[in-house]
This record gives sequence, structure tokens and C-alpha cells, in this order.
Amino acid sequence: MSEELKPCPFCGDKADMIENSGRVKNQPKAFHPCCHNRECIMFIGAQWYNSEKEAINAWNRRANNGSKTD
Repeated sequence: MSEELKPCPFCGDKADMIENSGRVKNQPKAFHPCCHNRECIMFIGAQWYNSEKEAINAWNRRANNGSKTD
């Protein structure tokens, strides 16, 4: 993975990346970020993405994206 996943935005636990290996005929690879904590709402994760980079960017995005709000 080129970039690390940030911790879960809901519980702060470790995040995991699930890869659909495309084993089903004609199914492309897909990537699915999710929380490592089974009790967290994000354990089931968000949606599937076409690339690992796209999945990482979506998971790592935060409401303020590093900007301070007053």
C-alpha cells in the first residue's frame, strides 16, 4: 500500500483494506476500506472502489481535511 490508512474516524481504531481479488470471472479487482473494530459502525466499511489509491483517499478524507475552523 503506497499510503497508510488513517485510523477510523468514528472509533479511532486501526483501519484495514479488503481487496476483492477478482476471482469471479470478468470481475475486476476492487478495494474496500473498513474499521478493524468489530463493534464500530465502520466495521462493515464504506463502498468498494476501483483502485487502492481511490479507496485510501476516500477513507482518509476528513470533514475539515486538515483545515482549522473557528
